[in-house]
Amino acid sequence: MRSLNEFEQSIIDRIVDYHITKKISPNFIAILDHLIENININLDYKNRAVEIQADIKFYDDSTIIEVVQRLNVELLVMVNLIKLLEVEGYISTYLQATPEENSTFGRLIVGNKFITYQIVDKDLIEKILNYSYKTILVDESLLQFVKNNYRSDSKKKSDRNIKIAIYSIVISSVIGLIGLYFSYESNKEKPLRIHEESINKITEPIKEITNTNQKILIGIDTLTKTLDSNFLESKKSKIKIQRDIKLLKKNVNEQRKEIDNLQNDSIN
Repeated sequence: MRSLNEFEQSIIDRIVDYHITKKISPNFIAILDHLIENININLDYKNRAVEIQADIKFYDDSTIIEVVQRLNVELLVMVNLIKLLEVEGYISTYLQATPEENSTFGRLIVGNKFITYQIVDKDLIEKILNYSYKTILVDESLLQFVKNNYRSDSKKKSDRNIKIAIYSIVISSVIGLIGLYFSYESNKEKPLRIHEESINKITEPIKEITNTNQKILIGIDTLTKTLDSNFLESKKSKIKIQRDIKLLKKNVNEQRKEIDNLQNDSIN
C-alpha cells in the first residue's frame, strides 16, 4: 500500500466513521457529500455525462471554474482511492440496485437557481458513474490500517525492522567506542615506554660518536696550535701535517653526516 496524503486519509476516516459510528455501509455519494456545499451533481447514465450545478447565490461564472477544478481533482482522487482500497482488500464494493437513467445528489437547496458546468474528462466521468451508487463494505484490515497510522502490516513491520537495524548500528558503534576508550586508558602508558626505549637505543650510539668526534676536534685544535707555535724546519713536514689535518676533518664531517641520518631515522 502506497503512502496516502491528508485528503485521502480524511476520506478513509469518513468511510470508517460510517462503519463504526453510524453502523451503516456508505456509498460514494455519502462520502462526497461534505465537499459539495450549495452544489448538486447530476449523473446522466443514459448519455454518460456528469454535470455540476452551483447555487447562483454563492457562485458566478468566474468562481464556478475554481469549484469545478477543485471537484475534478477531489472526485478523481476519491474514485482512485476506492479502487485502490478494493484492490488491496481493505474494502469491497457492490451495486445494490440499478441506478435511474438520471440522478442528482448534493446540497443545493431545492428551488434555488443554479449555473451548470459539464465535466469533460471521459475517463473521470466513467469512474464517477461506475462508483457513485456502489455500497462500500469495510474489512477489518482497514480498521487496523487506520490504527497503524495509515500503514499496512507489512509496511509497519518494515519500518520496525529498519528502526531495529538503525538502533543496532548505533548501539554497536557506542559499545565499540567505549571499548576503544577503555583499551586506550589501560594501555596508554605502555606504548610510550616502548617508544622511549627505542629512542634510547638509537641515541646512545649517537652520543658515543659525538664524544669521539669531540675528542678528535680537540686533537685537531691542539695539533693546529702546535703547528702555529713551533717552527718547522722543513716545508715537507709542514705539508704532511696539514694533509693529516684535512684527512681528520674529512673523517669528522663524514661521521657528522652519519649522526644526522641517525637523528632523522629516530624522528621518523
